[in-house]
Amino acid sequence: MKKLITLSLLTLAAFGLVGCGTTPVDAAAANDRVIAAMSKMTSTDMASFVLSIEAEASVSESFDYIDEGETDEEFTASGSASLELRANDIWGEAEASLHAEVSFTESEPGSSMSMTQTVNGYLKDGYVYADGSQATEIFEISSGDETQVKYFVGNLAEALGISSEVTSISEEVFDMEQLLPFLTDIADTKATEKNGDLTVTYNITIDDIVNLYVDMMEMQGVDLTSYTSSQLDEIMSSLQGEIESMLTLTKLQIVLGISADGYFNKFYVDVDLDITNEATEYDYSAGSYVAYATSEISIAGFVHIDLTDVNKTVAVTFPDDLDDYVEVSNELK
Repeated sequence: MKKLITLSLLTLAAFGLVGCGTTPVDAAAANDRVIAAMSKMTSTDMASFVLSIEAEASVSESFDYIDEGETDEEFTASGSASLELRANDIWGEAEASLHAEVSFTESEPGSSMSMTQTVNGYLKDGYVYADGSQATEIFEISSGDETQVKYFVGNLAEALGISSEVTSISEEVFDMEQLLPFLTDIADTKATEKNGDLTVTYNITIDDIVNLYVDMMEMQGVDLTSYTSSQLDEIMSSLQGEIESMLTLTKLQIVLGISADGYFNKFYVDVDLDITNEATEYDYSAGSYVAYATSEISIAGFVHIDLTDVNKTVAVTFPDDLDDYVEVSNELK
């Protein structure tokens, strides 16, 4: 009976994997679709969409002083932020809602602080509504003590000076195909597709950064053919040595998502790195800069951006107390 149960579970797992419908995509084909999505995004009016952002970061910096009489110091900070923007028909009868929250903590020798602030905003019937009742530390209302205010803007696009006719950046300002070599430089590229949605994951290493630098040189007009292969190898080896002497790169990952209709729907960046550097000051007696401490900075965090419902009908909900918001002078015109 035990063997039968085990076999049944394995069978179910196999069917589950097949049912996922996720298929691998060749990296070159995926990069071509990324370039196409860039061109489409820069030449398309987005009148409606849902934008979600999640971010977290932690930073610590320590000073290891050369002078043994000095006390070593450490500074730490961490924070998180979230945002959701829902917008519908922004060039017409615009409606929108915004919710944003920020949390932050900081610690240094002798002191520390922590705070969490929340802001809500709405757009309806030509009015912008702002609710800073939960963000009194960072949200200053021009009307004095009021934390829920509104002001009339009329047509949002006109008030902001935004034209509804987009000029194609990809064709008239920048050729997106020029970015392709930078994508192909990244050796560890994996792509999968499910129901027409493409996900491309780039795991970036120091080797990739060096290759990106060389491509940037060529893009800026440097004639790489004027160098021998050994000279290029020497340049790249020297650059890699300089970077590795300062940077320990544990993780630098970029994930791009492209919807079945060709729009970017995901942009994720995850990072974990350490930077080591000498802290210097000018020594007038020696007439030069001298090191007084070793500085080590550790950074870890992520930014995740999701974009959905591009140019589809977006449901926007509003609180029941908008009539209670205090009207102030129009600051956008």
